[in-house]
Amino acid sequence: MTNEYELDVFEGCTFLTITEETYKKALTAAKKARAEKGDSLGDDGGELTTNELLAYLGATEIGEVADFGVRVPRLSLNDVAAKLPNGEFRVNDLAEAIDRETGTTGNYLKKLVEAGTVACLGDDPSYNGWGKAPKLYIKA
Repeated sequence: MTNEYELDVFEGCTFLTITEETYKKALTAAKKARAEKGDSLGDDGGELTTNELLAYLGATEIGEVADFGVRVPRLSLNDVAAKLPNGEFRVNDLAEAIDRETGTTGNYLKKLVEAGTVACLGDDPSYNGWGKAPKLYIKA
């Protein structure tokens, strides 16, 4: 990503994707702005609101868009491959390791299987819950 942000439209919603560096700069700016108002982000560092992020980026640069969903920075397949669990794992195990939703993780897994980095072992034989059994994967 060459700019500090990208805009994507998906199913009628506009998503803003930023780099981790841009997020850190925006968070620093938000802390400063809140401190000037006598407010803080709390001991845990707090969360950056969408409005604070838009203010940092300059809403006029982005345009008048009613609603944004802010995405975390994208991971490369190499980043995901580096965090593959040892031994057999399910999609949700990898999702936890890379801190992404299971749907997003499933997309990464599909690409890793196609690339031969991960092998699908089939349904989890130990699953005894409702519905379809989750798939098991392993590093190839």
